Amino acid sequence: MSTLAGPRWAVLLGLGSAALSLALAESSTAAHIRVETLAPGIVAFLRTEPPGLAFDSNSVAIINDDDLIVVDAQSSPDSTREVLTALRAITSKPVSYVINTHAHFDHTIGNRVYKEAFPHADFVAHERTRDDILHAGRERLRQMLAHLPEMKTFFTGLLQKGQWVDGSPLNEEERASISSDRMMAERYESIPSGFDPVLPTVTIEQRLVLRRGARTIDVRFLGRAHTDGDLIVFLPEEGVLITGDLIVWPVPLVGSTSFPLDYATTLDALGKVRASIIVPGHGPVFRDDAYLKQVSELLTSLASQTRAAVGRGEPLEQVRKSVNLDTLRDRFAGDSLVRRTLFSTYVSGPGIQRAYEQAVEAQ
Repeated sequence: MSTLAGPRWAVLLGLGSAALSLALAESSTAAHIRVETLAPGIVAFLRTEPPGLAFDSNSVAIINDDDLIVVDAQSSPDSTREVLTALRAITSKPVSYVINTHAHFDHTIGNRVYKEAFPHADFVAHERTRDDILHAGRERLRQMLAHLPEMKTFFTGLLQKGQWVDGSPLNEEERASISSDRMMAERYESIPSGFDPVLPTVTIEQRLVLRRGARTIDVRFLGRAHTDGDLIVFLPEEGVLITGDLIVWPVPLVGSTSFPLDYATTLDALGKVRASIIVPGHGPVFRDDAYLKQVSELLTSLASQTRAAVGRGEPLEQVRKSVNLDTLRDRFAGDSLVRRTLFSTYVSGPGIQRAYEQAVEAQ
C-alpha cells in the first residue's frame, strides 16, 4: 500500500505522512472505557475507542492499604477525568504516584488532572521521558493543538462525503472509526490554551521498587523500543505486567520516535518477565504471551532485513523495497483496509525509516 500524503496535524502527532488514514479503524463510538479487575486491588481502565489516529491510553490502578498508584494518564483532561470518576467509584484512597510509561502525550496530558486532585502526588518516569516532555514533546503538543480545527474539519468532511481518504465508499467499520476520531479531536479541545505539562518529580534510569505491605511494584527500564524511555510495571505477586506502548494492539506503534533495531531485544527481555496477565498501552488484556511473540517476530524481521540492506549499501528508498513484511502484515491486519493502513503507517513507513537511520548511524 502506498503512503498517503496528509495534512500537517497528522505529522505533528509523530505518525508520519500517512497517519491521517489511521483515523479509520474499527470501533464503536459509544463507550470510552471498560473497567476490568485483574487481581485483588489491581484494576484496569481499558479504552474502547478504535485503534487509529486519535487514540487514548489504558490505565491501571494499584489499590493499596492506604494509597493508590496509577499507571499512565490519558491524552486530554476530559478522558482522564472519566477514568478518575470510575476510580473514585471504587475507592476514595488518595493517589500517591502516577507512573508514566513514556513521554507521548496520550499517556501524560492527564497528569494535570491527578496533580489538581492530589497535590502531593509524585509523577514517576524515565529520565529521558522527562527531557522529552520538557522539550520536544511540549512543542509537538503546541503544534498539534494549533491544528485541531483542521483535524475536526477533515473527519467531518469524510463523514459527510461518505468516503475513505482514497475516495472509496466507507464501510461500517470505517464510518464508526471516523466518528470516534472526531469525538477524540473534540476531547483534545479540553486541553487549555498555553497548557503546561506536569513533569515527572521522580525519575529513574533502570529500576524503582515500591513496596506496599506484601505488594511489590517493580518499575523497570528494559531498553529502547517504542521510545528511548519506555518503562514497564510488574506486580510479581499478582503476575500482572503493564507494558505501556512496548505492546500495542492491533498493530505495534513503530513511529518516528522509536528504536526499531533495539525493539526486538527489549521485547526478548520483556518476554522473560514471568507474567500471566499483560496489559498493553492500547488494546485488550492478554492472558498469554502469543501476541507478544508475534510483535517480537515482526520487529526481529524488520531489524534483520534493514541491517542487511544497509550492509549492501542500499539507500533508504531501496531499503523500503527490499524489506518485505507482507506475510507478517497479513497476520496483523488480515483483509482489513483499516489495519493494513495502520501497518503501513507505523511499520513499513516510519518504522523502516527509523531502522534505516539507526543502521546507518551504527556503521
